[in-house]
Amino acid sequence: MPTFFKNKFQNILFLRSHYVLLFYFILFFVSFLILFNSVAVFSITILFIFVTIFGFYLCNLTAYKLKDNKLRILGLFWLLKIGLTIMLFYIGWLPELNPNNSSWGYDPQRFYLQSIELLDNDWDNSFVSLNYKGILYYYALIFSLFGRNPVIPALVNIFVTLIGTLFLIRSAYNFVRHRKSSDWLISLTLLIPEVLWYDVMTSRESLMSVLLVLIIMSIGNYLNKFSKSILRTITVVVLSLLGIMAVRTSMVIPALISIFFITFFLKSENKLNALAIKLFFVLLIIIAMFSGTVIIGSFGSGDIDYLSTLERLQSPTVSIDDPVFWSQNSIGLLLVPTNIFESLLFLIPRMLLYLVSPLPNISVSVLALWSGSWSAFQSLMTIPTSLLIMLGFPFVLSASEYSWHLRKIQPSLLIIPISFWVIFISVAGGNQYIHERYRIMSTMLLFTTMWIGYTRCNNKLNKKWFLIWFLLLFVGVIFYLIIKFI
Repeated sequence: MPTFFKNKFQNILFLRSHYVLLFYFILFFVSFLILFNSVAVFSITILFIFVTIFGFYLCNLTAYKLKDNKLRILGLFWLLKIGLTIMLFYIGWLPELNPNNSSWGYDPQRFYLQSIELLDNDWDNSFVSLNYKGILYYYALIFSLFGRNPVIPALVNIFVTLIGTLFLIRSAYNFVRHRKSSDWLISLTLLIPEVLWYDVMTSRESLMSVLLVLIIMSIGNYLNKFSKSILRTITVVVLSLLGIMAVRTSMVIPALISIFFITFFLKSENKLNALAIKLFFVLLIIIAMFSGTVIIGSFGSGDIDYLSTLERLQSPTVSIDDPVFWSQNSIGLLLVPTNIFESLLFLIPRMLLYLVSPLPNISVSVLALWSGSWSAFQSLMTIPTSLLIMLGFPFVLSASEYSWHLRKIQPSLLIIPISFWVIFISVAGGNQYIHERYRIMSTMLLFTTMWIGYTRCNNKLNKKWFLIWFLLLFVGVIFYLIIKFI
């Protein structure tokens, strides 16, 4: 191998001694666990080795391409994420992944079993009652390729999330332009607790978050000349759109709104046929939106009617006396809209609840953790995420104001905040129930926006939003105490 290419390869791979030791420890740990699985042992081993090594390579390739040596810590975080994923899977997800278990019924549990049943039924999904059945085909395809072991989706999920995270990091570095010594902190998005947890299971929210990032960031990069290949951009956008339409068609709407804002409210740095290109991307999303019925119909799902969906969100479909959904004096129940006026009025309180949920409930049973309760581990991973969001959200607000003021001289900086707000508002206003797993679709964008605020905004701006934010939280606590105890 020529010296130039050899040095370049070694620089990208970046194999330091402590990384090598950690890699071998994880390899030994996982191999030990695989020995206890009688299903698809060879496939799991090959998949694990590929995901670990290629993921490590992609992390260091990102640092190399962005010319930031501090970003090489991504490789270490990646190895840690693999170890944590395997550990969480075996102690927090697998123990109750049984239809005979009393805790059975959670959507990701059903997706796991129904995906396997889909394979057994020769891809006939008539036995499934589900609005968007594309997620079953996604996991069924994974099982058909690698074997029917529940750890396989976890390995695939963390690799897909890694690709989305690295692409978001590259895009963020492009959009902010000027480098700061603290920019490496964006690598911590790889270890967001709740994202890590939902990657462990057969869920659809993590996949949706990646698809949304790929669509919006691809178009944002192209319009601002950070990507020069229109063919590659179109390919990524089309494939991601197909995935969204198959898995959760309604999320095409926030994708469309985000692209609309990015293309027509921000000055593009790509002057060549700028208007035609913008119109093309918007029309592409609109066509996808109205062809969603055809796409999901091919998977045997029901038709989607966006107006009917909007009407349904304003009319509760679950009994208000159902203890499964509502607790006593439930704030979530009080904020379920019944008309368009209430939808707008309740939007900000619902957004606040999505940010802090499941707080103020911070109790996690040690006995439940010891017994392998998935709900206990889910609380264990979502509570610290909510605390991080609650403490860091003023930086999101600062970044939003800062990016807005610079929209004429640095339009690309506003792409990430716009994307976050559009998707988050869609999540908060588009679901009747407050559940942390829905916010996963905006979590990576939230923390990236937070990173912009922390690394780019001055102390005066941050202090202003810290004061406003914690005043808002204080008012929220007062209302919470009044509703719950008076």
